[in-house]
Amino acid sequence: MNRIQHPPSRPTGINETLQLLRRHPDCILIAGGTDMFSHQPAALTAKKFPQPLIISLDRVEELRRVSRTDRYLEFGATFPLQRILQLGTNILPPPLRSCLHSIGTPGLRRLATIGGNLMLPESSIALGLVIGILDGTLEIRRSGGSRRIPVSRFINSGRNLQSGEILTRIRIPNRFPTHAAYQCFGSPYARSSHPLGICGIAYAGKAAIESFQFATATSHGAIVRDRELEADIIDQRSNMSEKEMHGFAQRWQQRLQQEDLSTIQIERSVRIFLRFLLSLSYPPQNIAD
Repeated sequence: MNRIQHPPSRPTGINETLQLLRRHPDCILIAGGTDMFSHQPAALTAKKFPQPLIISLDRVEELRRVSRTDRYLEFGATFPLQRILQLGTNILPPPLRSCLHSIGTPGLRRLATIGGNLMLPESSIALGLVIGILDGTLEIRRSGGSRRIPVSRFINSGRNLQSGEILTRIRIPNRFPTHAAYQCFGSPYARSSHPLGICGIAYAGKAAIESFQFATATSHGAIVRDRELEADIIDQRSNMSEKEMHGFAQRWQQRLQQEDLSTIQIERSVRIFLRFLLSLSYPPQNIAD
């Protein structure tokens, strides 16, 4: 087996990291490294010279912090997934907890980071989908500036970082939905398993639905929503009639049929959509695997 010919650079601050990125645009960034080393990309193992610089972010303390205000919860990009779960049920929105529990084993989650996971295409059916539906945003920095972008837009645009940019923070609004649903089907590495992620959140009062968001995604596709449908569901009675629910479900099915989805994927998403609408008639609950 080929070996990495030189040790990684290990900056201790954001500015030092950005300077390295500017000087070495072809470098390889690693945080937890769970995906990169398990798949052994050619960039790490091939005998080519000069080898790209490898930058490890494990010593950048700013990227391993978490903060919480009245308005939002914010994670540094290299904050481990297992430590997020340890924050407790009163800190994390229900669909985020369900999603994190579904990612690997506790040992893997201790290494895997939130930023690294969001950069993977397969996160579209899991963490990327959930943080996107929670209206999460990303802070992306480069030397001399920064930008903030919604997670859903970042994923749907191909997760493109410009030269010299690095994902630094992930922010989620600090507001718990009254109802939530999250389910993940299949394996992102086996197309024959019809991989699919489904997530919905809603704020339902005793009389009416105040907010409603629902999305689905494949492992290498865009996050699919129907904002016109969501807007029509808002202000509906929480205890909709069966006819009303099936009418909305039919519209959701028609929206999904416009995408590159299998019959099985569409059926699964419509079924969870109906279950989620029905759940709004009952006290707050979380629908998960």
